[in-house]
Amino acid sequence: MSGWWHARTPRERVMLLGCLAFVVAVPVWLALTAPPTQRRGKMLSSVAARQGFDRVVRDKAMLEKETDRVKPEVQRMVFSGGADVAIPEAVRTLQECAAKSGLHIRETKPLRVRRVGALYRAPISVRFSSTRFTQEAVPFLYRIEDPAGRLVIEKLNVSSPDPKSSNVDVELQVALFAAGAQSGSSEEQKR
Repeated sequence: MSGWWHARTPRERVMLLGCLAFVVAVPVWLALTAPPTQRRGKMLSSVAARQGFDRVVRDKAMLEKETDRVKPEVQRMVFSGGADVAIPEAVRTLQECAAKSGLHIRETKPLRVRRVGALYRAPISVRFSSTRFTQEAVPFLYRIEDPAGRLVIEKLNVSSPDPKSSNVDVELQVALFAAGAQSGSSEEQKR
């Protein structure tokens, strides 16, 4: 070792000593200047830790039980077979509700299908015009909201073309939720 040290030039010796001092000084400085919270962490007692763990396990079991209870109700409200199958079925349901209410749907327009968790949300825009609000439009809205139809009204816009008339123009957005695979490109599924 002494032969190796003497083989170094004085400049190399100074640089090696400087590097050694730096390697030792930086960790010592970091250890001395560290904030107190990082140096000394307070641990829970075993009793407090066990109580916290038991509380979390109990809450988890309660949530799983609630999820198992709600799951059949959610499945009853969701269309199966994907949004491509559910949208035509929903349009037929809308037309049946309109016929029972005595009004004519002017336009139904499916909007962009979006993924929401494990389901697909498919909104449909519906327009009808020149209808009496209380005699035809309100029964139609109640029929749509019937749980058997599995449709939900998201937006409702009622306008009157003539202030003196009792007829109104109605535009609403209805949504349905569908389970199953969504056909189409993978880019559309990611959006």
